[in-house]
Amino acid sequence: MTPTVDTFRALARSAPWRARSLHFTYATGTGERPSEPSYDECWLERPDTLVVLDADGRRHRLVETADDSEAASSTVLVAAAGEPLPTADEIAELVRPPEMTFRADGLADPRPDRLRYEFDVPMWDNYYFVAALDPVELSHSVRVEGLREDEVAGRQVWRAELTPVEGYDPRCGGNCCELLWSEVSWHSDCDGVAVAAGESCCRPIPQSSVFPLHYDVALDVQTGIVVRSYPGGGKDAPWLEIDILAVDEEPAGTEAAR
Repeated sequence: MTPTVDTFRALARSAPWRARSLHFTYATGTGERPSEPSYDECWLERPDTLVVLDADGRRHRLVETADDSEAASSTVLVAAAGEPLPTADEIAELVRPPEMTFRADGLADPRPDRLRYEFDVPMWDNYYFVAALDPVELSHSVRVEGLREDEVAGRQVWRAELTPVEGYDPRCGGNCCELLWSEVSWHSDCDGVAVAAGESCCRPIPQSSVFPLHYDVALDVQTGIVVRSYPGGGKDAPWLEIDILAVDEEPAGTEAAR
């Protein structure tokens, strides 16, 4: 595939279908990146299981459930007598929502509004982690400039300077867990909160806030997840580094980018 603004946006909304399992390291923070970031090691099995070995050596297992019960929901596949069960690839096709369609290049068409956040993986730390693994919020109302091919940890990525514009709709905005923290994102999560006449947001922005001019963001071409995000300027803005170690149980780099 050739990186264009259109394919970049399509890749950003395609992550839930481009890899069933991921093994990666994860580091994030705000402000200046430390010389030696603290990395967590993660094993994700979409859609609902995450194991994290944190920087202190503690292991965590997180399972996404449909409600507050301890039991995770599951799909039971039954084959008629003498018939084989579906293969792993056939199962991957079965779990795709029927409303979704895919382009000739294998990337997702625009997702219906009701499927906007139907593919959340278990949350680690906060929704910033979730958004990085399904960066659909970068697929619209974001200006894409300086688009180019690059490599991160030996893997093919598409990299660009991203600037949110009016209509940017992050997974968790309002100065919380947005990928592109900005004045636009601050104003994105005021639904249902009374705003006085003439005011633009329910929460005034502190005068000390200095937002980045843009973010340098890299999407891994094979998986569609955000693997690098660095703020261009600003103060106390979020940064992110993910190094993919394996995809669908194959060592990273052994499978051609799809």
